[in-house]
Amino acid sequence: MFGETNSQFRCDMQNKQLLEEFEASFNDLKKELGFSSSLEELDEIFFFKDMIMQAGFSSPQLSRMLCGRIRDTYHAWISQLHSWLMPNPSSMIGISESQAFSEEEKAEITNLMKRLMAFVSQNVLIGLTKDREKEARYMDDAVRLWNDNKQTLITYAYKVNDYWNQQAK
Repeated sequence: MFGETNSQFRCDMQNKQLLEEFEASFNDLKKELGFSSSLEELDEIFFFKDMIMQAGFSSPQLSRMLCGRIRDTYHAWISQLHSWLMPNPSSMIGISESQAFSEEEKAEITNLMKRLMAFVSQNVLIGLTKDREKEARYMDDAVRLWNDNKQTLITYAYKVNDYWNQQAK
């Protein structure tokens, strides 16, 4: 029992130190790039701290690590939207969920997916060109894009949940 507590204490201390180092590196990066989004804003959406804790380190290329996390989050939503529009023909779940949406809603989902893809594709260019100015804008645009579209995503997630609740009766 004592060994577990001592081990947990060491782990907690290591995590605290890792997060402190990350926050310091983030603040340095924010000054260097000049983006305006706070760590709290970005972490609320993209769970940067969780990523750092899971990885166990903060990359020397921190901006690329963070942009990758942003990209991955949006890719997950793009995949979800895509499955609502064009479900895998062998997926009963996908086919069922797709039926929850009207043609008008599917058109709106398509447009949302296009906006998210336009944003995500910028990350490829930023990685290739090493354009720090665009990288800074990417961080701020990630928050803006989320805030502009979060309610739509929530609305559609509720619609799918309501669909399943109706099916479960």
